[in-house]
Amino acid sequence: MNTLSVSGKNWILKKYNEEEISFLKDNFSLDEMTCKLLSIRKVKREAVSSFLNPSIKNFLPNPNTLIDMDKSSTRTLAAVEKNEKPNMLLAAKAKGCSKHNTFMSVPVILIMISSHFPVTTYGNTNNWLMLGGFILIGWAVAKWMRS
Repeated sequence: MNTLSVSGKNWILKKYNEEEISFLKDNFSLDEMTCKLLSIRKVKREAVSSFLNPSIKNFLPNPNTLIDMDKSSTRTLAAVEKNEKPNMLLAAKAKGCSKHNTFMSVPVILIMISSHFPVTTYGNTNNWLMLGGFILIGWAVAKWMRS
């Protein structure tokens, strides 16, 4: 194999685990190159399937892991079963978490989109102002969305 790149630099070949490669070949019916890449990336055996076939469902957090979500849902369910009015403070707390998520995610989405236009955003000499502007615009959009 040629160890020089097109630009004349030497390739730096990373080490991989031969035992891991044979395991991946046998159990997942993958070609050798894919097995080497998985070994180099140190993908755990139990995570190979989800790594090769990603799904948004695998990345969404379980709502019950949110702060006090299990307590809130248990209390609300108990109130409904007893034909009582649910505690609206719990709903207000959940709304606060939801609002916080909106005010964080909208600026992040704007920043992610802006990276597709590097010359006008981060290639600019005042790139820090651009970033601050995206955050402020994101907060304004989130405020507008939440009202």
